[in-house]
Amino acid sequence: MTKYPIDKELVKLKNLHLPNNRLLVLAINAYLSKLPTKIDKDLLEYREWKLGDVTMHMFTPLSLKDEVTPCLYYLHGGGFVFKATDVQYHYEQQYALNCGCRVIGIDYGLMPKHIWPDATNDCINGYKYILENSDTLKTDPERMVIGGDSAGGLLSLESYFEIKKRCLNKPRGLMLIYPVTDNTSSTESVKRFTDTPVWDGKANILFWKQFLNGQEYVSPLRKAEDLDVDNLFVEIEEFDCLHDEGLLLYDKAKGNVSNSVLIDNLGSFHAFDANYDAAISKKTLEARCDFINKCFKRCKMRIEHIGMYVNDLESARDFFVNYLNGVSNDGYHNEKTGFRSYFISFNDGARLELMNKPELSDNEKPVNRTGYAHVAFSVGSKEAVDDLTENLKNAGYDVVSGPRTTGDGYYESSIIVIEGNQIEITV
Repeated sequence: MTKYPIDKELVKLKNLHLPNNRLLVLAINAYLSKLPTKIDKDLLEYREWKLGDVTMHMFTPLSLKDEVTPCLYYLHGGGFVFKATDVQYHYEQQYALNCGCRVIGIDYGLMPKHIWPDATNDCINGYKYILENSDTLKTDPERMVIGGDSAGGLLSLESYFEIKKRCLNKPRGLMLIYPVTDNTSSTESVKRFTDTPVWDGKANILFWKQFLNGQEYVSPLRKAEDLDVDNLFVEIEEFDCLHDEGLLLYDKAKGNVSNSVLIDNLGSFHAFDANYDAAISKKTLEARCDFINKCFKRCKMRIEHIGMYVNDLESARDFFVNYLNGVSNDGYHNEKTGFRSYFISFNDGARLELMNKPELSDNEKPVNRTGYAHVAFSVGSKEAVDDLTENLKNAGYDVVSGPRTTGDGYYESSIIVIEGNQIEITV
């Protein structure tokens, strides 16, 4: 490490490396299972619970114990081999206190027993649990951030893509701390940094080989253009084999993100912040907390989804999937009330909730009436408007007007589709 000009306050960590001896890993995890041991009980409440085969935990500021708070869902690092350490628990407590939020973590499945995608599935199940139990946990589902360091950064990214796929309520932001993002190990920093502390290029190559075990895989870096989260924080370290892939992910994603933050620390390496007292660690913690607080306070007003009650739920779903390229979730059924629903998601993130329940009032829906009148779908061109309108007309749907250019400049058609409800097709 003498050939790298690392920060002087971090020198004492220079010989820290993750062991690859299986018996030693088991011994370390046996110790880590007893953590956390350093909890500031004067300021924080700690609790944990089982979710299937894994354990979840939560830090809550005592001053906010009786209030609904934002939530940071934090996914620890450790090369998918180690449990959370006192370093991660230390920072979880700092985030809870400095950001006025509950911090929830999960003890996801580790290698060698669990390879991809087991850990991602555990994390998604944990996220769903938080959403479904927000009343009990006293967390605000509209003010959530997912964060993680190293392998936890990879899980944060994979979880976000899976949240989109499943049409779950999306988090306000992603906080990625020296994240793993790509399985090719092809960047210059992976090739160059083969002897740096904690995590190096050789360990990275070995990790991916074991983690995937020959499975086909598309890494988050390859999908970065689809990372449309509202707020994105990426932190990378100068002497880290993961430096370049973190930077590449940020550069690819920032164009789709409303608020993006890049922290490119100098003189640092992977997991440098294990030295809590170093000035660079304190400065970086401040930047992380500033990002989290802005996510919780930032309220980008938008219509999240539109709901529509229908009599024939399956036919309505088929219409929006077949004609308008919507993607449906698996549906929801409340057996006590008889309520059923599907969320239909469209390419830009808009969602339509189709609903049904017993004893609906089915009044006549004249075109000229008060209330919500229609939902408009953009298809990209006049030709596409013409083609889709013709397809719907041939399928027996009533074209009310158009295609035409309106007085205020829209090229559109209006069509009566599902049970008397009107849609517009526009460019």
